[in-house]
Amino acid sequence: VAAALKIVAEAEGILKHSSGNDFLEEFETRWGGLNWAFHHCIYAPSNRPRLIATIKNLQELFARHVRMKLLKSNQNFDQKKLTKAQIEKNVGEWNLVLKEHRLIALACSRHDALEAKKILQEHIRNHGMDLVEKLKDISMASAKDSIK
Repeated sequence: VAAALKIVAEAEGILKHSSGNDFLEEFETRWGGLNWAFHHCIYAPSNRPRLIATIKNLQELFARHVRMKLLKSNQNFDQKKLTKAQIEKNVGEWNLVLKEHRLIALACSRHDALEAKKILQEHIRNHGMDLVEKLKDISMASAKDSIK
């Protein structure tokens, strides 16, 4: 659990020191690795390699779709020209993820499985459903473009 909290602190440090347009380049390029490292620290003590492999596969799929979401969420996306509102929205979303990660790790450190499970379910619900909605929007936009 200490390793998971260290990963959260590292990600918070990167996020805190990222500013303006270097935000995506500096933070999101490292996010997939940090996110998996965190989740691996949480699940590794289960000593269930098949479960961990399944979760890793889901994490990789999620990371790919997050990158796609970021690239497609703004048709005029240009990493060097993010608006202040886009940067603030992204920072807010990542801060929420990191807060949830910290809460999950702290619940695990207290051996409070029920609380950790509750926070993890909310974490998956929050970010998984957001991703599903964004992918639906992207799919609809792609379908409209192919009809033109």
